[in-house]
This record gives sequence, structure tokens and C-alpha cells, in this order.
Amino acid sequence: MHLTRIVQIGIAGSACAAMLFAADFWKTKDSSLWTDEEISKVLSDSPWAKAKTVQPEQAQTRRPGMGRRGGGFGFPGGGLGGGGYPQGGGGGYPQGGGGYPQGSGGNNGDPSLNEPMNLTIRWASATPIQAALMRQGASAADELKAVSASTEKYYVITVLGLRLPRPHSSTVDADDPNAGDNGNNSGNNNDDNSQRRGRSQGNDALRSQLLDAAQLAPKGQSSIYAKDVQIQGPGGIDGVRFLFPRTNPISAGDKEVDFILNIRRIKVEEKFKLGDMQYEGKLAL
Repeated sequence: MHLTRIVQIGIAGSACAAMLFAADFWKTKDSSLWTDEEISKVLSDSPWAKAKTVQPEQAQTRRPGMGRRGGGFGFPGGGLGGGGYPQGGGGGYPQGGGGYPQGSGGNNGDPSLNEPMNLTIRWASATPIQAALMRQGASAADELKAVSASTEKYYVITVLGLRLPRPHSSTVDADDPNAGDNGNNSGNNNDDNSQRRGRSQGNDALRSQLLDAAQLAPKGQSSIYAKDVQIQGPGGIDGVRFLFPRTNPISAGDKEVDFILNIRRIKVEEKFKLGDMQYEGKLAL
């Protein structure tokens, strides 16, 4: 082999080694020294964070879901059965009403809910994710505080970019004798209170469905279902945190864990490889 060829191979090998070293900087570089680019990579493209584009399924092609009840999560009128939402209505959302009117296409009249969603799925309870959030400072302070408070008891998975319609709720409580405009400032205050109650009821309904729709599935082991869900912003636009109990610990021997979310017309599956999720010499979950 010519000397020139040997040199070229050596240079190429060194370049590949440098790229591999840079890709795994969290193994050799203290988090206090991470650059802004490296922080962004940990939070969006690392063993603990995956980017994924999801296209909501068309109502007529929606398959039964994988929630813990073994049924589908869909919009009535779309021909979906099971999961407490029988075909043609029921489950609190009758056909033609109850928050998801027939003919709405399951999008509450918002066509953006049929568009592809660019998601980021983070294993937020993992130490490197929290280290990256800490480096972001004030902009991530609230998220870091919420995640840190749950880490001891739960595996926390955060899904960013998820768009979900909330069930309609009346903005004025018909049973409230003080509701509406009574000719003074209390009328506006009551309207504001009623709107807050409506938003709270919508989030409660959405939270209940999300609890049934999410699971962690370690390879060869029983699935772990969410114990709690924290919804950030209307319809989860600022992120949805799923809290899975650590009572049945995930170990490196499980090899991989699937995060599965199957709600309404949205199905998300993302695989986390435990062998890659090592930080400071131990599995970071």
C-alpha cells in the first residue's frame, strides 16, 4: 500500500474518532463546561432526548389504541370503539356533542391539529437533562424545579410540541347565580372565574385520558403506567410531563425501554437504549 494511502486512512480514522468523541462529550466533559451547542444537543438529540415527527392519523383509519384499558382513544363519530368511548358515542362524549361534535374531524375546529407535530421526547428525570436545564438558568428554572421535585419517586418523561384539543366547557356556569353581567364589575369577575373553571375542567378531562394513554415498556418486562400527568399550557403546548413510578425499577439488564403514547389520533413510540444512557459511570434515568 502506498504511503499516501496509509496517511489518508490515518487521517480519516482520526477524524472519525474525533467526531465520536465529540458526540459523547457528556462522558468526558463536566456539565459546567458544556457549550450552548452541547446543552442544546443534550436536550434535543442525545440518548435522553429524541426528536420525532408525528402525523395524526385520519379518523377513518384509526386503529384501536394501546392504553391500559386495551381500547382506543378517539373522537366519537370517527368509528372508534373501546377505551370507554364506544362507537357512535358514550364515555362522556356522545356522538354529535359532549365536546367533540360529529363532523369536527376530531380537531375541535382547529385544522392545525391535523398537521404534523415536531416532538421532542425527553427522559427529564435523568441527571444530564437536569444538568443541561440548570445551565440554561432562568429560562428553564420552572421546568427544572418541577422535574427535580418528582425525580426521587418517578421516571419523568416530557413531551414537547404535542398539540391536543381540550373538551369544550361552558365559559359560564349556569348554576352560578352570580354569573354573567349584573351591571357592575362583579359581572366581569364572574366571567373570568367561569372561564378559569372551564379551562380547569378541560385540563382535568385531558389529564385523565393522558394517564390511560401513556406507558413505559421495558423489553421483556411488564409495562409501567403513568401515575400522574402535568400539563403545561393550553392543550399541552408548553409540554406534557408523564410521571411513571419507580416501584418496579428499570435496570441496565432490560437493554431498552419504549415510551408509548396513544391518544385520540396521535400515536407516539420512541425507543430508549439503556446501554447508551450511562452518565458518570451509572445508568441515568
